[in-house]
Amino acid sequence: MDSMKKTLQTIAKIFMFGLIFLALFVFANIFFRPVWLSEDAIGDGEGSPLSIDEVGEVAAYESTNEDATAGFYEEPKNRIETLFVGASMTSVGITPMELYENYGICAYSITSEAQPVLASYYWVKEAYRLHPDTLKTVVFDVSMMRRDVGKGFYEKALNGMKYSAVKREAINEASNGMGAVLGYTFPLLTYHSRWAELGRTDFHKLNYKPRSYLRGYNLRTKRIFNEGTYEEMPLSTSVVNTNVEARVDVHEKSEKYFKELVKFCNDKGIKLIMYKTPSVGNWGNKEHFSIQALADSEGVEFIDFVFEPLIDDIGYNPATDAENKKHNNYYGAKKLTDWFGKYLTEECGATDVRGKSDYLYMDSQLAEYQEKIETVIRLKETTSIGDYMSVLSEGGNFTALISVRGSAGRRLDETNRSKLSETGLTALSQIDDKASYLGVFEKGNVKYERAVYEKLSDQSENKELSNGDAIGYTGRFPKGIQYTINSGSSNSGDVSNIKIDGEDYSWNKRGINIVVYDNDSETIVDDTYFDTWEASERESFDTETALAKALEDGKQFEELSPELKKLYLYNERVKNYREAVHLKIDIENGSVDGNTEEKTDENSEDDEAAESDKLSKYIEHYKNRENTVIYMSAKASEEIKPYAAVIDDGNISDSDQNSDSIHLQGLGYDIISGDGVSKIIINQKDYSPDEDGINVVVYDKKLQMIVDTVTY
Repeated sequence: MDSMKKTLQTIAKIFMFGLIFLALFVFANIFFRPVWLSEDAIGDGEGSPLSIDEVGEVAAYESTNEDATAGFYEEPKNRIETLFVGASMTSVGITPMELYENYGICAYSITSEAQPVLASYYWVKEAYRLHPDTLKTVVFDVSMMRRDVGKGFYEKALNGMKYSAVKREAINEASNGMGAVLGYTFPLLTYHSRWAELGRTDFHKLNYKPRSYLRGYNLRTKRIFNEGTYEEMPLSTSVVNTNVEARVDVHEKSEKYFKELVKFCNDKGIKLIMYKTPSVGNWGNKEHFSIQALADSEGVEFIDFVFEPLIDDIGYNPATDAENKKHNNYYGAKKLTDWFGKYLTEECGATDVRGKSDYLYMDSQLAEYQEKIETVIRLKETTSIGDYMSVLSEGGNFTALISVRGSAGRRLDETNRSKLSETGLTALSQIDDKASYLGVFEKGNVKYERAVYEKLSDQSENKELSNGDAIGYTGRFPKGIQYTINSGSSNSGDVSNIKIDGEDYSWNKRGINIVVYDNDSETIVDDTYFDTWEASERESFDTETALAKALEDGKQFEELSPELKKLYLYNERVKNYREAVHLKIDIENGSVDGNTEEKTDENSEDDEAAESDKLSKYIEHYKNRENTVIYMSAKASEEIKPYAAVIDDGNISDSDQNSDSIHLQGLGYDIISGDGVSKIIINQKDYSPDEDGINVVVYDKKLQMIVDTVTY
């Protein structure tokens, strides 16, 4: 009897030990798996994606796979009708919640940085497993068709998929050997060495509530427009050129799983659409034609927003709608999403599910989306500190940290002061030009305020007098993260610091500096400043709309603000670029001036005559254009004599071709032509292509900008 009892006790202990071990093993698999970031690591898929230890704790949940994949599994079964899959360009390029808000479409976006086509294919299969009765359209981002990526990107794409027959098949296909299979199945085996990197975010991950209202979208608000001059901002390829013969290779592995995706969608009656987001980098004619050929061979529609007419159909402007050369910001995503809303409704028969009982949960998601995402955009677009704080006073789980640097009261007008007072920020509404100020505004209410003055206009005033040092305050956000803010007026340190978890996020600019923190997602959603010493209002963040309104109101170029002038000049540069590309294509194809004869070997025997004819047609196009100057300089050789000319408003104002070396100078220009030399210097900068032949620079003297450069 005792022996039996001991045996049972031993079995019970082994069983309990096994349960504890299993629980710890499951816990460790979750705990040691890194928090993969979708957009902080935006790139070409080279190397490995970044994880939390490489970007810092505060940024960790800015855009994670936790939101996209965990939110996907919170979706009730048989609801999703449209699925977007692909790389980071789609995660920042499509906002499914606005498809519901404006068109009633139930869509979801499952993406990851440099998502391998294999992963896209298996996520479609996983979506069909859960939504077989409703899934009818898949929109596939073709960005990764040209290459494969490293193991880290496969892990990032597949780790969030729940274990099922689909995942088992996916990891078998993605793995190279049993060790790799086990690594996908049990992340602890791959990431056990992360113990030295573990941080606060890894603990939060255990009870992290995914932001399902994003439905796979990642908000971006940075703009190319803020980087450099109008000349330095990149241009989109835009124009389809059938003369381009070069092609890119479709990666063998990507092509294999793309064809599997085509077959799967055909078998299940799902409409598959290939698309490329608008961009200004790493995508041109050779990529377009290569993917178009593949699409045609598989009978799949390919929609390329890099090129005309689609780039114009959505009204895409890289300066204001892109975060960088490859990725859209919110404004670009909004335009692209709106186009797809119409397309999915009109061409794919998408269902409007608004008001249907099975989809009422999406109304709750929409309310969260409007609070979190649309509020951030409203903050960005406000032009005054009064309006900014008024938006925050409407509520929402945000904390605004406010710090004045230098002088902030000079242009803080009565309208702004009144609005600040209405929000409860009494001390801020009363500051003068010699005050330090700190404020904490949490969940629509004032949590802390302090203003210190360099001097008092009336000694009886109940105001704190500065001792000459900056002032500071330390507090914690609702979930415990510490922040420290400092403020110094002009003679009290002249500084603004807003540190969160030890890192300073203040612009440290003259005026009122603000950092807004989302207490739910523990991310910074805006950081900005208002120079209320200089002006009571700032430029609108929606520069495109502001420029359109200014021009509609009849403002001339000279009357525009510096910001609007910059965008105006960029827009002119885009128009000039496209005009020039179309012109060169037409000249090359022999279709200028009504000449549509096809080129023949006989017509092209005399290359020199042919090039001269092209040059003549090019010059003819521009020479009578108002405010236009054409500068020409030959890079001389045995075949080409030195030559230089200036054509101003249709008139040849200066030319010479009778010497071994030519040097023409005039107001704002300096042209040199000689043996192996071609320089066209305008306003002290050389714009000559400096290639063999006649180098040409077309210049708009009114806007003082280069229209085009070419060599014939």
